[in-house]
Amino acid sequence: MEERRSMWHFVTRVAAIAALYAAATIAWSLMGGSLSWGPIQLRLSEALCMLAIFTIDAVPGLAIGCAIANIINTGIAGLGTFSAFDYVYCTLVIVLSLLFTWKMRQRPALCALAPLAANVAMAFVIKANFGTASVFDVVFGSLATAVGARFTWKFRDRPVVAAAGPVISNALIISAYLPLMPQSADFYVIPFTHISPEGSYALMFLFGVVSIGLGEAIVMYALGLPLAHALRRTRLVRFLTQPHD
Repeated sequence: MEERRSMWHFVTRVAAIAALYAAATIAWSLMGGSLSWGPIQLRLSEALCMLAIFTIDAVPGLAIGCAIANIINTGIAGLGTFSAFDYVYCTLVIVLSLLFTWKMRQRPALCALAPLAANVAMAFVIKANFGTASVFDVVFGSLATAVGARFTWKFRDRPVVAAAGPVISNALIISAYLPLMPQSADFYVIPFTHISPEGSYALMFLFGVVSIGLGEAIVMYALGLPLAHALRRTRLVRFLTQPHD
C-alpha cells in the first residue's frame, strides 16, 4: 500500500509539472508567437525548469510537458493533426515512460532516458502527421529540456549554477537542429543588421547558440531564480520534495 501511495505521489508530481509547463508554453506561444520556438527565443515557460532544484521528478515532467507543448504548437501552426489512435498511442507511451522512471527512481541517470525513449517512440506518429521537421522539434526539443533539468537537479544546492543547465542544453541542442527545419529559415536574420546566415549551417548554428542561449539566460536568471526563491516559501515545496519511499 505504501509503495502504491508513493507511486501515485510521483505520477501526480510529474503530471502536474508536465501540465504546468505545457500550458505555460502554449499560452506564451499564442501571445509571443515565434519567440517561443524560433531561432530568436524567449520562452518564458523555461523558468519552470528551476523546479528541478526541488525534485528529480521535474526531469521527466518538464520533458513530457515540452513534447506536448511542441506537438500542440505544431498543430496550432496548421502543420498537422492527431487522430484518436495517435492520442491513445502517445498516451500509452507516456504512461510506460512514467512507469520506467518510477522503477529507476533510485538511479537518476537512467530516469532521464525514459522521456527520450518515449519521444523516439512517438516520433513515428509525429512524422506521419506533422512531417519530418517536426520530429526534430518534439524529440530533440524535449531532450534539451530533459538534459537541462537534469543538470539543474545535479547542482540543486547551487541555484546560480543550476540555472545554467537549460541555458547550455538549449543553446547547443536546439541550435543544432533548428537550421534543418525549413520553416525557421525566414527568421534567420541577425538583429539590427541585414545579414542573413541562411545557407550556411555553421553560421546558422553559431547564430542560434548566441541568440537562443542569450534568450534562455534572460529567462532563467531574470525569472527562474526569483521563481525558485519565491517557491521556497510556499506549500508547493513540500509537495515537490515529499520522498518517494
